[in-house]
Amino acid sequence: MKTDQNIYVACIGPDKMAPSLSNPAEFAPVVFDRFEQYDLPAQDLTRFAALSISIHADQRFLLSHKDRLEAYLDQGGIVLWNGPMAYEVIDGVGAFLPRPQRNLTGLKITRLAEHPLFAGVSGEDLTFRRGVAGFWGRGHNAAPEGAVLLNGMDEEPEQAPIDWIWQRPKGGIVISHAGNDFLTFALAGIGTGADLLASNFAVWLTDQVHTMSEKRA
Repeated sequence: MKTDQNIYVACIGPDKMAPSLSNPAEFAPVVFDRFEQYDLPAQDLTRFAALSISIHADQRFLLSHKDRLEAYLDQGGIVLWNGPMAYEVIDGVGAFLPRPQRNLTGLKITRLAEHPLFAGVSGEDLTFRRGVAGFWGRGHNAAPEGAVLLNGMDEEPEQAPIDWIWQRPKGGIVISHAGNDFLTFALAGIGTGADLLASNFAVWLTDQVHTMSEKRA
């Protein structure tokens, strides 16, 4: 990470980051930065406490540089993966499995485990966006052994964990959200608990950074 007191998150993908995520006062000390995905080989990833990889990222390109992502994780980095895993960009993360049912039952989100990332956010907040279901996601990335399942879909949500968090045995943390970008989902301003998602991530990340610093001291 950078030597100042801020905690930097790299938002990686082809799209411009939403302006409201660029406001350092709102999420301080976390600052959401951005770089173009094709700049990955030139970036010093140690500057960042976390990488948020967009659902729109070029996964074939990321696959060709998976060694850089693995090294980042091995050194204790955090990767927030958004969207379906089409290629094995991160070892241990299984391929995307779409839900066979696209009706309301199939798209219903159920909380499987409490976690600070979803503090104040209900399953209904994630299921619906202005009364329409399906925005949160329509399938899941298969979770590795040892992952904590956070939210599931359909009638057997444990079998379809759309959100999970994994402390890798080799180091680092992977958060898998197999739907639309976790951080920008909160920017719709729809007046539900989902508006808290980016702030929750900032608070959780700050705690993680402080905990790691204390362990190193």
